[in-house]
Amino acid sequence: MKLLDDYILQTSTQSLILKENTASYASNREFKDGMFRLLFSEKRAALELLNSLEGTERKDEEKIEIDTLREAAYVFRVYEKIVSDRELYKEARCPLPIPRLYVLFNGTKDKPLETVQHLFGGIKPGLEGDGPMMEAAVKVINVNLHKGHPILKRSPTLKQYAQFIERVRSHIKLDGMNRDEAILASVESCVKEGILEDFLRKHGSEVINMLTGITLEELYEIRGEEAEERGAARVAKEKEAVVKNAEQKERKLIKKLLKKNWTVEAVQELTETPMDKILEIQAAIHS
Repeated sequence: MKLLDDYILQTSTQSLILKENTASYASNREFKDGMFRLLFSEKRAALELLNSLEGTERKDEEKIEIDTLREAAYVFRVYEKIVSDRELYKEARCPLPIPRLYVLFNGTKDKPLETVQHLFGGIKPGLEGDGPMMEAAVKVINVNLHKGHPILKRSPTLKQYAQFIERVRSHIKLDGMNRDEAILASVESCVKEGILEDFLRKHGSEVINMLTGITLEELYEIRGEEAEERGAARVAKEKEAVVKNAEQKERKLIKKLLKKNWTVEAVQELTETPMDKILEIQAAIHS
């Protein structure tokens, strides 16, 4: 299982190492990973997520530190930040906070609601067949919306994130949109429906630009241009219909006058229609 950036939520007593495991293809994985990291880089959202994972009710956002690291080295780097050099040289045992490691899975593969993954489980046995002397267990939580994990009830922000991702997938699978179109449509509809509204209003340009290369402002400008184009096309169509209707009425009047034996000169004087058009209608009557 490919593990991406690490999200370390650190308090005075605990360091929670959090990862998001995403879908299989790279561009979407990078998009979701970037959005997830941006969403939970805000301390309020990070504290909410920490409380939902741990079943706690911590209130002090300022005690949380957020770091992003890569690979197994994160465990040692976190402790490196916590333990001073002086502590390392003391004979007394240095108390360390309990590490808790989580992976939040929202990929498309069917996975259980919760599993435990052993970080060093993939290490090859040594010459004597012995395994690693160090181990770390990571709790993998399936946060896909349809799985209904209780954590989604405890963390409204995480639930809305899951709703957003589910909406993107639905647009692709059911509406036949490509990935870019699905994300643009999801951002617009979620803002209207209050799903991650504040986050998307604040960071919508960044979220969209992560994948499409355009900003939210440019998107709205494009949408405005499309609306203007549709409006102009509608006006042109209506104008064309009015002109066509007027021509039909004019032709009908000329035909009626000619049948009453009006001269073409008299018809032209009354209707101000070009003579060649009157003669054309006259020829059609006698044909």
